[in-house]
Amino acid sequence: MRCPKCNAEIEEGYLYCKVCGEEIRIVPDYNPFVEDVLSDSLTGIFQEENKKQEEVAKDDTQKSTASRDKDNRKPLQESEPKEHSDRIRKTDVLLIIAGVLVATSVIVYFFVLGLRSNSYGYQYEQAAAMVESANYDRAEKYLDRAAELSGDTLEIWMLRAEIARQTGDQEEMESCYLYILENLDAANQEAYTQLLNYYIETKQNDKVKSTLASCQVEAVLTQYADYIPVVPTASLSDGTYYNDMDIYLDADGMDIYFTTDGSQPTVDSMKYEGAIHLEKGRTTIRAIAVTETGIVSDEAFFSYEVSYLEAEVPVVSPQSGEYAGELEIVVQVPDGCTVLYTLDGSPPDLDSAVYEGPIRIQASTIFTAVSVSMSGTLSESVTRTYTIIPIG
Repeated sequence: MRCPKCNAEIEEGYLYCKVCGEEIRIVPDYNPFVEDVLSDSLTGIFQEENKKQEEVAKDDTQKSTASRDKDNRKPLQESEPKEHSDRIRKTDVLLIIAGVLVATSVIVYFFVLGLRSNSYGYQYEQAAAMVESANYDRAEKYLDRAAELSGDTLEIWMLRAEIARQTGDQEEMESCYLYILENLDAANQEAYTQLLNYYIETKQNDKVKSTLASCQVEAVLTQYADYIPVVPTASLSDGTYYNDMDIYLDADGMDIYFTTDGSQPTVDSMKYEGAIHLEKGRTTIRAIAVTETGIVSDEAFFSYEVSYLEAEVPVVSPQSGEYAGELEIVVQVPDGCTVLYTLDGSPPDLDSAVYEGPIRIQASTIFTAVSVSMSGTLSESVTRTYTIIPIG
């Protein structure tokens, strides 16, 4: 058998097309008008036959009386009883035919009812029709029967959600759409749309946020982009730094609110409007972003340690003294520091030469050096006096 709608092959025992969902009707739909016509026809047959029988009986009586009046001694003709008998037999046949027709119509009627009671397609169609006519109680009964026949289906739960929406039962509507997304169709765009519209209308921002966070449907994310907050980011990663610094926050243009005292940020916290300056010590920045629609992002945490390292005194060799010909001066630079030096005995400053490797001298020199830490602090200076004695 093939589907009358899409011409797909119908498997044996199925009452609907698995390709397009068209119900396959083995027998014609029950039609009350047809039953009324049949009933009226059968009633007419019986009434007409009863009338004929009454006329036959009346005619026989009249003929019998006239015959007796004409000739009391004349016997009745043989053809008269035979004609009467034939009429009786015809009546019996008509009664039998009428009875068979009635029995057949009853059998067909109950067969159709039984077939429909076991047809998922019929039950669902009736439920949809009841929803259209706002007969929600009957619609639920048809849906219950449809569920008994085919278990949970997406269209059953979508129609249940629509009934809840039309009757104003928002909790039931929410429950239906959540069931659809969790158990039947995780990418159902209509379910997401109906849920999000309901949450937005009722100002349930936390549910708007969590629903969008779990959504994988690009069309939905695009449609509700204004309700998706961005978690703030920072210009520098967490860690230890050795000088003062500025931290910049960003959230794709959304408003940012932050704290630096360890407390949880809210829309009443300090609003970010520029660089956050950090000085010596540990600082934790906690920040949130807020969309124009009022949805708050997850919280961002940034932790920084600013340490002002003390500059260690550099080690200079060789020691002061007299040396023949020439000399190479070597400095051990402390970790995290830079060494500055002079060759004329003056104290080094931030504009002095930077030590980058051994320094060779061929004349008497007063060498002075200091270390500078990353935070800009200077160590004590070291001075060496070298006297170079010419050779020859």
